[in-house]
Amino acid sequence: MYRDRFIQDKDEYLEESGQVDEEGNLLFQNTEYNGRYHSDWLTMMYPRLKLAKNLLSKDGVIFISIDDNEVHNLRKICDEIFGERNFVGEIIRKTKSSTNDPILNFNMQHDAIIVYSKSDKFSFLGLPKDLSRYKNPDNDSNGPWVSSDPSAKSGGEGTYFEIINPYTKKIDLPPQGRFWAFNKATFEEYVRSGKITFKKKHGPNERGFIFKTYLKQLTNKVKPMDSLYFVRNEYMNQSATKELNDLNIEFSYPKPVKFIKDLLKYSVDKNALILDFFSGSATTAHAVMELNAEDGGNRKYIMVQLPEPTDEKSEAYKAGYKTIAEIGKERIRRAGKKIKEETGADIDYGFRVFKVDSSNMKDIYYRPDELEQNMLDQLESNIKEDRTSLDLLIQVMLELGLELSLPIETKKIRGKEVHFVAGNSLVACFDEDVDEELIKEIAKTKPLKVVFRDNSFKSCPDKINLEEIFKAISPDTDIRVL
Repeated sequence: MYRDRFIQDKDEYLEESGQVDEEGNLLFQNTEYNGRYHSDWLTMMYPRLKLAKNLLSKDGVIFISIDDNEVHNLRKICDEIFGERNFVGEIIRKTKSSTNDPILNFNMQHDAIIVYSKSDKFSFLGLPKDLSRYKNPDNDSNGPWVSSDPSAKSGGEGTYFEIINPYTKKIDLPPQGRFWAFNKATFEEYVRSGKITFKKKHGPNERGFIFKTYLKQLTNKVKPMDSLYFVRNEYMNQSATKELNDLNIEFSYPKPVKFIKDLLKYSVDKNALILDFFSGSATTAHAVMELNAEDGGNRKYIMVQLPEPTDEKSEAYKAGYKTIAEIGKERIRRAGKKIKEETGADIDYGFRVFKVDSSNMKDIYYRPDELEQNMLDQLESNIKEDRTSLDLLIQVMLELGLELSLPIETKKIRGKEVHFVAGNSLVACFDEDVDEELIKEIAKTKPLKVVFRDNSFKSCPDKINLEEIFKAISPDTDIRVL
């Protein structure tokens, strides 16, 4: 998690840092030697967490992996944003076997995962328990059962008594320092109901009776999430390094795929949408694809990563990956290919890449004294010249609230590019010289929504007749013009 690197205000930090990404955005490394280290870190985290809360579903949950340097500060801002009552817990993950710190003589081996929910509607799903040990060899009317320990840590005179096996005459007492988990009256009721049955044969060191726990008595048939679940060595960073080596990708401090997979297994259903604000090498995407391949799920992921430049001395940079985002994209490609080859699972391995950019539309609002005659040609089109038809299509999808993962198909109709989103849910054409014949062909597809560009029409009559053509052929279509 690259939580200590972020975009800073250019005017304030331009003299401190000359590091910029490929698009000119300033990147500032917030090291512990910076006098405003904690303040800068909090300034970076706060708006992200605020946004995370807004994006979470009502039963959503957020996991934040962090070391001891800022865990106390993180709890404070999360309490403020999510509310103290929505603090779920703190999970510990073993990250390394040794920190090699001879000065402090202290071996820091773990990171914390702070867990907050959006509301009280969240609870861990857990993993199904192995219930195969529950059997019913004696056809007990209460159903499958297992033999359980009949003793308890505490009790009194009423729960300390002899139990005599009527077949073998063996006398049983509670183990030393313990008591029976029932009194005599309850014991007799258990014998009548069959919950306690006596053995006709048993070894000298065996108890002379069986104390049954029935499957139907289980109030929870899943394993709960343990706060120390991830302390095993398989969740350490070195496992993640090996996974990347298998894909011939280099990245510092990755997290293991199994760690993310098990978090997802315990916390979200098979149709969940998972967002990672600090994508790094895209471990979360890898984990989602692998988990979907295992259980046939339809989980989706959104990875967010700044185009932070890679170290020019690193193997990743030498291999052609100039930014961390490029490493993540390549990992998703290679991981998807590997999973498909190994499992043959029929899942969606594809992904789309989007970059945050300015609007496709020109700034056409000027004060009267700012307008000049020579600006008229520039305002003939309200769309920036360097934008493609796909740029415009994505903008329209966002404005209409359509998922960016929906299938997009581009067809040639009368020599023009026409985009179809999710079948005929949205049809768009941004080419020039759109005439009535093309409009009629598009109308015949009966789109739910259709979008054209304002200056795309071949003539004014073509634009004027647009609505009349759709009224005649596809009257229910919602028409929009950019």
